[in-house]
Amino acid sequence: EGRLDIVINNAGVGITGPLEETPASEIKNNFETNLFGPIEVMKAVLPQMREQNSGLIINITSIAGYMGLPYRGVYSASKGALEIITEAISMEVKNFGVTMRQLFKVRLMKNRMEIRCSKWTNTLTVEAIQMKWQWLFIRL
Repeated sequence: EGRLDIVINNAGVGITGPLEETPASEIKNNFETNLFGPIEVMKAVLPQMREQNSGLIINITSIAGYMGLPYRGVYSASKGALEIITEAISMEVKNFGVTMRQLFKVRLMKNRMEIRCSKWTNTLTVEAIQMKWQWLFIRL
């Protein structure tokens, strides 16, 4: 009773278009939703998870966070920032029994995905669940 075992940060908003034509308010909204929202959720739940010496936080990220895509630079930047902060927080909280995970889905482009992830094989384990879409968990 009173435990908090799993939190899934699944909020997200897309944004497309040339950077020079994208209003600053839309860029800020994208970062508020894709980055700062999950940060506030993590800040809210981490004290309890540290105290109970357990917990799992899953941040829904995107393969777009690993690469810049034309007309999607702002989206890629916001998801990339969430991926980096997830990695950093993972190292901060692992001694407190708290586990961080990233989850993203990609279309079936298996060979390209394997190539993109191969540079991480020394530090990360990638598990794929085969479906019409692939869901990838990245273990940190």
